[in-house]
Amino acid sequence: MAIQSGESSTNYTAITAIVLVVLLTLRTAGILLTPLNLGPDEAQYWRWGQTFEWGYYSKPPMIAWMIGALTGLFGDYEWAARIASPFLHTASAAFLFLLGRKMFSAQVGMFAALGYALMPGVILSSGIISTDGILLPFFSAGLFCFWMLRDGGNWRYALGLGVALGIGFLSKYAMIYFAIGIALTILIDAPTRKAMLTRNGLVVLGVFALIFAPHMVWNANNGFQTVSHTADNANWGAGKLWQQGEVIACGKVDVPVHKTETDMVSPANMPRDCE
Repeated sequence: MAIQSGESSTNYTAITAIVLVVLLTLRTAGILLTPLNLGPDEAQYWRWGQTFEWGYYSKPPMIAWMIGALTGLFGDYEWAARIASPFLHTASAAFLFLLGRKMFSAQVGMFAALGYALMPGVILSSGIISTDGILLPFFSAGLFCFWMLRDGGNWRYALGLGVALGIGFLSKYAMIYFAIGIALTILIDAPTRKAMLTRNGLVVLGVFALIFAPHMVWNANNGFQTVSHTADNANWGAGKLWQQGEVIACGKVDVPVHKTETDMVSPANMPRDCE
């Protein structure tokens, strides 16, 4: 599909930017004004964020690092723990716009970005802090860099893809689906083979390994706790991909449903020595 004229492209870009900024403003205001305390998962991530490690019991470290950095900067407030979420989802939508514009047209990019930003799962995820909200911008950035690399881009996109893969894996192991997708695309797509089976591919692997290796060293020193917990949680041995307590909401955003843990937790009131 041919790219639209310059004027139309600019208009679609402007519309996308305006809508995303409006959504970002509303979602940020909602986080600042909500009376809701942290849910059980959020409180657990906040607790981890009190100490910076290369890994934690059930999740890679990025969510704890982000909460720890923001609450360290702004204080132990619910809004401080959650404030990154709307910005991360906006970044994800922006990368989808860039990808759609590059592949097809600015109009397609607009529909991709706004379709993502207005999905029910993303609307909900923008008001809480979760591993999905942290993963998705790096997933989207990786898609953009991957396409640019396939389209003849230089080593900068290989560097960007390696960074996106590395930080994506530090955010959530579901980034493995991205890696599987790249491997399958290499098998069936000649331009991808031309782009990835070169020095650029080595750059991608090297940067990814450099970022992700410390987490795996931490896992090795701690009995591979995070890896084994993820495998148990996914119930791979039984062939079940999703757990009963999860809701799949439009585009791989899983929202935990707490049936027994109904009490909400405030980080300001939680004892520092709690486990």
